[in-house]
Amino acid sequence: MDENFQSETDVLRFDVEPDYRMYLMNYPVRVYFAYPLTGLTNEQRQLSSEMRQAARIALEESSVHCFDVYDPSEVTQPGSPHEPFEVYCIDHQRVEASDVVFFFVFGPSTGMGMEAQIAAEATVPRVVISPKGFEITRMFLGAPSRKLAEIRFERPIEITQALRTQVDEIGSAASESRRRRDQANKHAFKNIGRRILKRRILRGITLQQLADQTDQTPEWLQRLEGNPAAARPMSFPLFLRMSSVLAIEAEFDDDLEGLSAKILDKELSPTMRSSLDSLRMSRG
Repeated sequence: MDENFQSETDVLRFDVEPDYRMYLMNYPVRVYFAYPLTGLTNEQRQLSSEMRQAARIALEESSVHCFDVYDPSEVTQPGSPHEPFEVYCIDHQRVEASDVVFFFVFGPSTGMGMEAQIAAEATVPRVVISPKGFEITRMFLGAPSRKLAEIRFERPIEITQALRTQVDEIGSAASESRRRRDQANKHAFKNIGRRILKRRILRGITLQQLADQTDQTPEWLQRLEGNPAAARPMSFPLFLRMSSVLAIEAEFDDDLEGLSAKILDKELSPTMRSSLDSLRMSRG
């Protein structure tokens, strides 16, 4: 591994003016590397390593953007001590929080297919890199994420060459996507996890009961209730199902320019309504 890469969170370094480099490091373009990890042959492992290193070289050379690369093989690789649910949570949050996902497609991968769907639901754009002649599934190609670039290569060095001509444009597009996404998420579903938790307690519904009625795991619902970053990209169908169970009415709020969740107070007893008012006051 290149000496500049000491951990999965290292920011790529390059020779630019110190003040400008500091600015870029404060606002890096967050990149997630997605690729097959399980059941690879030695030849596929070698190809995977060469593809990713070729991409890193081009990202490192950009004088316009600083790229912060997250590589799951350095954290949740096969054989790591993480439980399956931990791997899902870590990778889910990393994909959702990224500015662009680089998909290195050279073999079948159920994990990469899930990462593609997570990116699509979180409106994170993507870059697709694959060997010439390799047939990519139509399901993957049809994912609605905006594609910033597609690179086909015969030799890994061609990845570096192709990215060099596009890396600045990719960085700018990814940064603009993040700005728009952050702006849209500023009010939408604000504190929704906390609201769901309060409503579940008021209605006397356990996590297991809510899980049974929404076809989710209790662990995932608990994460949504307690982690704002996890709750923000919650799927709309799941939100609607929880709203039905918890008697939460979803509506668009023109004042907040986003989606809000309103409790149906008419179903509450006077005591519960008083408790809810206290919770609202503490929130405000």
